[in-house]
Amino acid sequence: MMTSAVACAYAERVAAVAPVAGLRRPEGCEPGAPVPVVTFHGTADPFVAYDGGLGPAAARLPAPDGSGRTLGDLGVEPGGGEPSVPALAAAWAEGNGCEGSPDREAVADDVTRVTFPCPPDGDVVLSRVDGGGHTWPGSEFSRGIGSVTGPTTFSIDANEEMWAFFEDHPRPRS
Repeated sequence: MMTSAVACAYAERVAAVAPVAGLRRPEGCEPGAPVPVVTFHGTADPFVAYDGGLGPAAARLPAPDGSGRTLGDLGVEPGGGEPSVPALAAAWAEGNGCEGSPDREAVADDVTRVTFPCPPDGDVVLSRVDGGGHTWPGSEFSRGIGSVTGPTTFSIDANEEMWAFFEDHPRPRS
């Protein structure tokens, strides 16, 4: 989520961003330049719901006030009317000057890559992980904490895909 905020505030300073399980388009986000985005999100994320808002596990997180209560104790409920991950990716695409419907490609049994038709300096790519949790694709660590975060896919490796995306989207030299 912080990555999305940085992209909004410092668009002229970043070459591209790669949020994992936390794509956002903060209210009032008006980057001064297109920001290429490659993002990964599981459809069974228990913390950040693919269909929008918070997932059911978010209510069990500690309240930020240090009281020992949970977010649920403070009245935080799953959902919350926030946009879905596909809607957030579409918002980034629109802001980057992309037009038309995205292409969808099954890259594995559990991964669909959604690529928006964008100008080269504004590419937006979403890797949808069917049944994936709040995890980093290809991460052994994520697999090890799957009882908390949900399933991790090994059909793709987020590190490799990010690196390739960043290599394809260098920051223009001034």
